Amino acid sequence: MDKLSNEKKHEKITVVDVKHLDNYTKSITFSKPKHLEWEAGANGHFAFKDYDLDGLVDKTLVRHMSFATLPESGQIIINSRVPGSHSIYKQKLNALTIGDEMYLYGTKNRMPLIRENTHIVLISMGIGITSFKTFLDEYKKDSTNIKSMKSLCVDGHLTYLYKGEYLGTIESTYCHNQKTFYNLLESLIDTNQSFYIVGSDQFLIDVIKKLRESGINKNKIYVDKKPNKFNYLGLE
Repeated sequence: MDKLSNEKKHEKITVVDVKHLDNYTKSITFSKPKHLEWEAGANGHFAFKDYDLDGLVDKTLVRHMSFATLPESGQIIINSRVPGSHSIYKQKLNALTIGDEMYLYGTKNRMPLIRENTHIVLISMGIGITSFKTFLDEYKKDSTNIKSMKSLCVDGHLTYLYKGEYLGTIESTYCHNQKTFYNLLESLIDTNQSFYIVGSDQFLIDVIKKLRESGINKNKIYVDKKPNKFNYLGLE
């Protein structure tokens, strides 16, 4: 457990809807605190109510999750594979019903949407595409200084989140195995593009290596990690 710092002042949020997207995935909608704001690409720490007993943070009751909505929607939506694992957190998340409460704190954005007159490619693994939902909404609303946006997702569960939702706005490609994914990735790599990647650490490492080998400058690669992201992943 960690000591509860002043930076972890939490907001109470209430479950207002729970949907099964498929046998493996749930979408959970929470109330939005009126004053809370965030930008496309943001995430926060979603904690169960007893996460900070006696001023100590129980990490098993906290997860950092991506927002699947922009503030103007008036709600906060997260998606998760549930139960997904035997962890206490996943079990409690799977048991949430309308009216249940959680806490939200530490909203941040290490992966903001850039507007530098570039072509943007969003690369995701499974449910990780949720991290890009706000990008897709922001681009649909205002594409200023973004030449184009593409999405490539590998999803073994075949959930295919948001498929068809942005027809005519972005080019979305889904595949269900790694071999097809890497063949598609190789075919679309262009040095005039900027790449955002979401997935497991090994997925990030493999994709970044492929991009770097194909001549993509590391300054055009964005991941949801700390500033020393490449050192974190064991890459230069």
